[in-house]
Amino acid sequence: MRRRFCTISLVIIGVLLAGTPAPKVSAYEIDTHAYLTHAVFDLYNAQFPDRKIPAELEPYLLDGSRREDDNERPMNHFYDPIHDVGLHTPVLGTWAKSKDWANDADNQTSVKYRVSATIASILSAIQERKLSLVSDDTDFTWREAIRAWVNGEKEKAMFTLGHVLHLMEDASVPEHTRNDPHPKYSPYESWTKQFTLFNQDSAFTGRLAGKQALTFGTLGSAFDSMAKYSNGGFLSEDTINKVEFIKPKENYLKIDDSGRMYGMKVDTEFGDYRLFQKELGDLLGKTYSQNEGKFIFSKQAGGDVIISDYWSRLSVRAVQHGAGLVRLFFEEANRAAQDPAFVREKNPSFLVRVVDNLGRFMGVVVTTANEFAGSVRDNM
Repeated sequence: MRRRFCTISLVIIGVLLAGTPAPKVSAYEIDTHAYLTHAVFDLYNAQFPDRKIPAELEPYLLDGSRREDDNERPMNHFYDPIHDVGLHTPVLGTWAKSKDWANDADNQTSVKYRVSATIASILSAIQERKLSLVSDDTDFTWREAIRAWVNGEKEKAMFTLGHVLHLMEDASVPEHTRNDPHPKYSPYESWTKQFTLFNQDSAFTGRLAGKQALTFGTLGSAFDSMAKYSNGGFLSEDTINKVEFIKPKENYLKIDDSGRMYGMKVDTEFGDYRLFQKELGDLLGKTYSQNEGKFIFSKQAGGDVIISDYWSRLSVRAVQHGAGLVRLFFEEANRAAQDPAFVREKNPSFLVRVVDNLGRFMGVVVTTANEFAGSVRDNM
């Protein structure tokens, strides 16, 4: 009987998943996520040498950060901290804020995310066996990472934590904090995808020198910090003139040696940077006001100078926030290990819940049918 319920449940799941999938949206490419997560790993271990993450666990952290882009999960990778919303458009609908998605097991384990993985793992066969992920498991939440660590499932904990780090890294992308789904093209993503574990940014290590993991009291405050920095200091191509976003504003204009004019943003930490480019003709015959005109991506010295300025700041902040998130993870995991009330058992898997619910439903049907049959007999 239980085997038949399993078959029925799989048929139902197949029917429910037969609809048209949501359009693909993304931020950093998956291998750029792995690169940033590697930098998070290094920064955390350098700052906390007495509580290092063992080197053999790094591949699980990296693979988790890559695999968060499986299927429709990226639709929940947006968070506008100014309006406190996730991705929402008339075409794409309304999706969860990334800061909520990071700890929403009910949402992550819903039917729409129960499809085969689309991103190949970088783990070896031996490492995958150690991970022992159940095929229908899509609960990669903050709390699940803590539960796994407390239970000694270190590989699973790091893999799951990698998923959360991916969300933090996405919160450093202006499009993801300004409700800009960019389904066809992202200038920022297109330029930054060049940086991977095998093609690293030669200046990245220097920019990270002397930087520390940031300190957060809660998971939510970490997301707020990263998203506000991204939203308030940087633009995306489709939101440069949107009235719902007051910031950022340029502090002054600058014309470089080649005659290009930029709206400049003051930055006391990294140095002033180019916020956007304007055409010189836009200034003629009128008083200039913030963000008017075109968002032009100029090509100079082998790369886009505006996006290069963005990346050089946002990537460092992403790593600092990521390392701070790892520190918070171990702090909360240590508290959970000492808390007798902390739930150490994992919730039943999706298929088990479907089977059990179908079993209860069929039980009700049978009972009702028997009662009806009995009532008919009694009245004959």
